[in-house]
Amino acid sequence: RLYRLDSSRTTPGSGLGLSLVKAVADLHGATIALKDNNPGLAVIVSFPAVRAPT
Repeated sequence: RLYRLDSSRTTPGSGLGLSLVKAVADLHGATIALKDNNPGLAVIVSFPAVRAPT
């Protein structure tokens, strides 16, 4: 899914980053964790050592 960034915001970017990360993580059975690094945000993606059977 793609989401259009609210044009009233002053933050640059298209807003696609986390959507793309989630799509790739889902394909590989990975998990995503978010950590507050005041200021900022850490995104931690953990991929399994062996791909889960589908």
